[in-house]
Amino acid sequence: MPSRPSQPSSGHVREIISVYDAARQRLRDLLLEGASSDKIGPVGASYFDSLRDRALKGSS
Repeated sequence: MPSRPSQPSSGHVREIISVYDAARQRLRDLLLEGASSDKIGPVGASYFDSLRDRALKGSS
């Protein structure tokens, strides 16, 4: 008879929920920080091109 996978312990489930809640709170804080930052005006393709260039330079 094949064995069944073990059920996660309640402590493990609480830890997963805690990590999820912390990540959710961090995202919320970042969104609020961005929403309250200074406006720089409309952005176009050149702005996103510069962001892409910066990201690619940072990943090498």
